Amino acid sequence: MYYSSSLLSAALLVLTRIHPRVFASAIALPWEKHVDSTGLTRPSIETQMETVQAVIDGYNAWDTDAILAYRAPDCQHQVLPSSMGRAAQSNDEYRTYLSAVMPQFSNFTVVVHSAVHDPETHSCVVHASSTVDTEIGQYANEYMLSLEFTEDGKKVK
Repeated sequence: MYYSSSLLSAALLVLTRIHPRVFASAIALPWEKHVDSTGLTRPSIETQMETVQAVIDGYNAWDTDAILAYRAPDCQHQVLPSSMGRAAQSNDEYRTYLSAVMPQFSNFTVVVHSAVHDPETHSCVVHASSTVDTEIGQYANEYMLSLEFTEDGKKVK
């Protein structure tokens, strides 16, 4: 999640037009303590950004333990749209799924195009794409990840 200052400035400008509350949260300094409307301290943008980077790093390592390391015990992996009929998977179910598909892929590479954080709701939406090599050629996909974080921002629910 490395942005140039001009790109960050443009993103903040867009955020002010989209959602003023998100903009206000996005410009908070990482070392500030954030207090939500209930008086509880909430994580900084920096904490959530570090967790998102752990998500991406886990997939880029293409290692099951690294992929599951950032997840809270009750994390559910859900593929949408729901019309596809794919049930949400617990960490154990997702581990089983990964163990079946991982040997078929190599050089899995994720690129993040954008990420919009809201520390007040402990959430982030990430637009990303990936490429991976298979026995029959390269495969590419595009994703929108909707991540909800634990209250400290260090794990994904």
